Amino acid sequence: MFLDGDPLHGRLVYSEKEYSFRFDDIDEVELAARTTGQGRSSFEIDTLQIEVDTGSGEALFVWGFHSYLVWLDGQCEPDRLKPGVVRFGAPFEFQRGAAIGIADVGEWATVYDHVSGWVRVRSPEAPADERQVLIASGTALGFCGQRLNSVWLHPEFVEPRSSTM
Repeated sequence: MFLDGDPLHGRLVYSEKEYSFRFDDIDEVELAARTTGQGRSSFEIDTLQIEVDTGSGEALFVWGFHSYLVWLDGQCEPDRLKPGVVRFGAPFEFQRGAAIGIADVGEWATVYDHVSGWVRVRSPEAPADERQVLIASGTALGFCGQRLNSVWLHPEFVEPRSSTM
């Protein structure tokens, strides 16, 4: 379900040393207002996590190990981006602390655009997104119909980028 709303405020960071994304500087009052107090779960794409409130199914932010060493160079920038809220419902049954696997290691490819700074994670066979929802600072989810199609990330890189990127 797609709802009007503001993205969760914070700071999406990519640590080259840790090969991972994290969501920092979250306003705890804002986060508490968006969650039900029933804990959190996640969707797992490879080892990348989309954090979800267990009670409401609301997608909150993205975090997790995601090595830049396998990212592809390319052009990508969201072209249908609108702020909002995404809530996942049936057929998903969220359990506190448990991840729901969406894609195994290597099933979805990651493209990094050096010019725009965007990172796109999606299946190589996936069609173009019909809708892109900015759910948190630097974090968007792309959809075809009601199906999750892509993850868009615009992180702040906390270490200098290597010349191999």
